[in-house]
Amino acid sequence: MKTIVIRWKVVLVFEIFFSANCFANGFSGDYSEICSAFEALQKNNSQQTQMQFFKAFPSNWYEFIKTYGLSPTSLYEEYDSHLSAFENLNMIDDSVYIERLIYLSLGAMKDADAPALLQDIIRRKMFQSEKMTKRFLHFIEKLQKGHQMQFWQFFWSNLIYDKELEQKYIFLLGLLSENGKEVVSIAYHYFNGGITYPYGGPWNSPY
Repeated sequence: MKTIVIRWKVVLVFEIFFSANCFANGFSGDYSEICSAFEALQKNNSQQTQMQFFKAFPSNWYEFIKTYGLSPTSLYEEYDSHLSAFENLNMIDDSVYIERLIYLSLGAMKDADAPALLQDIIRRKMFQSEKMTKRFLHFIEKLQKGHQMQFWQFFWSNLIYDKELEQKYIFLLGLLSENGKEVVSIAYHYFNGGITYPYGGPWNSPY
């Protein structure tokens, strides 16, 4: 009987620790704006509520990981619903939306949960149509080379080699300038199957 009670207390503490209230004040500040915008969007999906949610959504990787990373003071429990809502915004100008996705990826690291879902969204959006692909590339090629590399290393990052990414890589080479090809090629060959999760340590580590 005592064992059952102790286990229940452990589970309860864990859930409290990692389930931040959507309006909690954590180390990244007050989440009331993003939560209110999300609730408004769920009640009435309009251009106005979409824009409110878009504006409240993190604008860069630093804000993103503080908001949705695994932490007792983040919105970790909300990451799936919030990112799904962000992916389904269809009344935001494409150029503005693409720019946000690119800035979210600069400095990003492949990890489970919110980072993995963000990466999936970026990949799906980029290859939604050839028109969208070209718009992504147009914006990326205007960035400094270091920032281009940051984007592509996150885009290609995979724990194991992904054959499906090879098809995307070949397709992109046909659309890129020579300068763009160099960065994409380096990132692809280093990061598709060349990383582990940031806090897991190398798989081949002897320690």
